[in-house]
Parts: sequence; structure tokens; C-alpha cells
Amino acid sequence: MSKQTELAILARTLVASDGVATAAQGTLAASAVQPADSLDATKLVGTLPAISGASLTGIETEPHKFKSIAGVTFAVTIAVSGGGNRYFIDGVVNPIIPLLRGNVYVFDQSDSSNSNHPLRFKNSAGASYTTGVVVVGTPGQAGAKVTLTVANTAPTDLRYYCTVHGNGMGNTITTTAGGVLDLGTFNFFDQGTLAEDATVTFTNVPTNAKWQYTCVPTNLDKFDISKTVYTGKSFSTAGTYADLTLVHFSYDGTKMYGFGDDTQTLYQYNLSTAWDIYTASVAGVKDMTASYAGITGIYFTSDGLKMALCDYTTVQMAGFTLTTPWDITTITYATAHAQAEDTAPTALYMKEDGSKAYMLGKTNDKIYEYNLTTPWDFHTTVYYQYFSLSAQDGQMEGLSFNSTGTKMYTCGGVNEKVYEYNLSTAWDVTSLVYSQSFSISGQDTDPQGIYISPTGEHLYLSGNTSNRVFQYSIGATKSITLPSSVVGTIGALKTDDRVIYTFQTADAGTTVNLLAEEIL
Repeated sequence: MSKQTELAILARTLVASDGVATAAQGTLAASAVQPADSLDATKLVGTLPAISGASLTGIETEPHKFKSIAGVTFAVTIAVSGGGNRYFIDGVVNPIIPLLRGNVYVFDQSDSSNSNHPLRFKNSAGASYTTGVVVVGTPGQAGAKVTLTVANTAPTDLRYYCTVHGNGMGNTITTTAGGVLDLGTFNFFDQGTLAEDATVTFTNVPTNAKWQYTCVPTNLDKFDISKTVYTGKSFSTAGTYADLTLVHFSYDGTKMYGFGDDTQTLYQYNLSTAWDIYTASVAGVKDMTASYAGITGIYFTSDGLKMALCDYTTVQMAGFTLTTPWDITTITYATAHAQAEDTAPTALYMKEDGSKAYMLGKTNDKIYEYNLTTPWDFHTTVYYQYFSLSAQDGQMEGLSFNSTGTKMYTCGGVNEKVYEYNLSTAWDVTSLVYSQSFSISGQDTDPQGIYISPTGEHLYLSGNTSNRVFQYSIGATKSITLPSSVVGTIGALKTDDRVIYTFQTADAGTTVNLLAEEIL
């Protein structure tokens, strides 16, 4: 058959009387058509019918579509049980209902038996709960429903009840984190910020489908030392120096600093894995014998270009500049202030902008607040005010704040504890109020310094008895558990990073491939 004949057959196939392409009466050999071959456009007439998106299986017709985690609809009816009227939820008499935060639940009250039985919600204290609640229509009439979008902050315990006949008609509701992804309608799901660990499930999965799930893991317990757990990790300085007086880190957790009171030397360590002291190795030393031989506290700016210290041999606070960020071998003396408030300074902390300095004094068991008229110029230091810490411990040694100046932390050698305080006025020590503590006696009986990471998730303690740095975690980032059908492993989640997972299946969800994990 010639190429011309084959092309003529193709043309007849496309030009059907009703404009709809019909089955070909012949075949067109791909090898016979060369780039130079062409069809006469005037011979192609008619139109193809519109294609309905609903008829396309496994094709993302609206890839931009956004949907919060889907939920379910409960059919609500009323019947007598146990001597009185009760709500029946999907045919079950007043069950305890487990709900997932982030999901949308519809309580359908259109059945006539619901007349005069409005369903609503209470919290565990008996107060009306209305967050995420939308009421439509009149119970017992068509279209009547109560929709509950379970907030990520929803309490663990709720109750559904009748506003006319009380609690007896309903029962309790338990809320936990999680998400049901209804793939029958949507292909993009956002669970927002996780309030708890989340377990995800898939429903109504098409034979061929591709979808995304996104959330923001968070650590709701950061900066809360009651949630502190010793990780079992410690780093010994005994082979290098004894009398460990402090511990400090770079802003990103890739460098650690300590001072050896016996060697009168500052030590710098590199951490190959941020915040993991098991990966620390010596990277630099700075002999301080000639200037500050008794350093008990240091502070770096977040860019690593300025350093401050307090020293018990000179009873001074001093400032330095660094030519290379975070590299203590490049420090250059700048200014100093000989404070007269306490003869045994044990820790120092600076406000990031250099306008304030805070010093612990063991002689008087106080924290002192200073103003610097010119930021970071210790020549301009002016004593301002103090707050006594003696009610908690008589030997305070370490000092740390959160970034907003609304929380302060210190450690005490008498009771062997880390203490947390709240400041009702940021950076004002006279507004300090003791909050809580946790014991570190299981690690060291002579704590010398503490450091809390900028994110509030890591705490480090330097102990003079053991000459070790101990690593603790504060709270934990909320986790995601995927169905067993998922092939692929997700990485460790980090607090406040948005994560996007992309999934694909070709067998209605029996096997689900994790195609990508994107961290934003």
C-alpha cells in the first residue's frame, strides 16, 4: 500500500459525517510517514465532542484544587433506649465518637425523629464549644445539619448533647491528631499546624491517582523545661581539660564552646551533625591566661561576629570582635567593665542588640541587669537593677534566655536543678516570677553552665564533677504516621518546617508510592 493511500484512509477516518472520530478502517504505519508528509488541512472538517473531566480516570484535571483534610457525615436519628430518648449515630446508640483534628464532620439531623432535639457540643468543663461549629436548618427538617471542623487546638475531650434534653442523649467525643484523605474528590490536602502526632489514612482511592499531603510539624513544648528529657548523650572534656565552667553553641548548632579553668583556655568544637554532641571534635583553642583566666560565662551574637564574657579573676565583663565568625582564634579585645555588684560572677547573657547585659553573682545569689549606653561598648555599661534568686538555690551558675526575653533559665548547685522563670515585662529582671524546675542530679552534682538553643528544643548542661557536657531534648516535634501501603520512608520532621509529600498509586491504593518529600 502506498503512503498516499494510507493517508487517504486516515483522512476518511477523521471526517465522519457527525464530526466524531470513528474507528480507523486501516492502519497508518509510523515508519511510512516522514517529517515531510502532511495532510491537507482543508480535508479535515468537523469537531470533536467536549471531554468531561469526570470521565477521565487517574488524570489530575484540577491540580490547583486545595482542600483541608476531608471528613465524614454521620446520620443522626432519635429513638428510645435505656428508658429515654438517645441519639443514634449511624444506627449506634449514643456512642463515644473518636474524631481527628483537622477533619470536617457533618451531623445530619434531617431525619424527622430529630425534631426538637438540637445537637451541640460542650467541653469537659461543661461550657458550650462553638469553635468550628456551623448550624444549618431546623432539626427534623430536610437539610438540617451541624458541621464540626475539628480545630488543631480542639481539646482532647468534648461532648455532644441535646440543648433541650441535656447530656443524657449524647456521649463523649475524643479528639486526636490525624487525617483522612478522601481521594475521591481532591488531590491536595493541607492539615495545617500539627497539634499532636498525626496518623494519616486514604479513602476512596481511584485506580490511578496522584496526590499531595502537606502539614507544618511543631513542637508545642519547646522552652518548657518540664518536658525536658536527657538524651543519654554526653561529651567528656577530661582528656583535654578539667574544671569545665561553661557551655555555649553557635546559632546553628554546628559549633560548641567550653572553658577549662585549669588550663585557662577557651575551646572550640565543630559538630558534624548540628546539635549532636556525639559528633563534636576540637577545632580551635584560645589561651586566655594573660587576660581573662577565670571565664565563667560567654555569649555570641547570632552572626558570630561579637563575643562577651564574664571573668571571676578580674571581676569584669568584657567584649570582643571576631574577624572570622564563630572562630575564637580570631577574637580581638574591644572593651571591658569592672562591675562592683558581685565578687563571684558565674554567668553572662546579652540582649542580641547589645543594649543590655545580664550577670549572675554567686556571692549574693542575684541576677544583675546592666544597660549599655552604646551597644556592645562595655565602657558605657551602667548598673541598672537586680533580682534575688536565693529562694530557689544558693549557688546559681548558668544563664540563658529565650529570644524574646520573656523566659529565663539558670541552674543551681545546691539543689542540682535547672530553673525556669517568666518575665511579665520582657528583659526586665524585676518582673521575674519563678515557674518550675527539673532535676539534673542524675547527670552531675556540680552544674556550671547551661545553654538553650534558639528554637527552645535543645538544652545542654556543663558539669564540673564529671567534666562532661550533657545533652537534653525539650519536647518533641510532632510526627506523621503513614499507612502500611506506602512504599518509601519519610525523613525526620523539623519544627515549623512545612513538609509536602507526593503520593502515587496504580492499583487503587494497595500499593502507594511516596514520590517526593519536600521541606519548605
